[in-house]
Amino acid sequence: MWNNRIIKHEKDGVTWYSVHEVFYNEDGSIYAYTEDPITIVGETKSETIKQVEQILRDIKDTPVLVASEIEFKEISVSLSELNSFVPTSSSSSCTDSYLFLATSFLLSKGNLSIKRFPPRNL
Repeated sequence: MWNNRIIKHEKDGVTWYSVHEVFYNEDGSIYAYTEDPITIVGETKSETIKQVEQILRDIKDTPVLVASEIEFKEISVSLSELNSFVPTSSSSSCTDSYLFLATSFLLSKGNLSIKRFPPRNL
């Protein structure tokens, strides 16, 4: 499961907020979020507006996450759940957003893991 969330970042006395895709285990614990804030790109005006509307629905009523306080938990995703990470749209912007997931998953003795993307040093 995933959604868009506002994340508060702080470094060297500077504070900023950005929207990231956040990924959850079934129990609601966070196992990853995108290193870079989301980018809104659509193949049409309508598609772009739909993306913005979905982002607003996601972030409007959820608390802001504080990057330095996020407690990452180990990923617990079954093989059948992997299908939920595959984009249903043929849109290149949608595919690009999930490309890191496809390349980050590792299969090892039936266990899956994903690289975490903490904020990078600016």
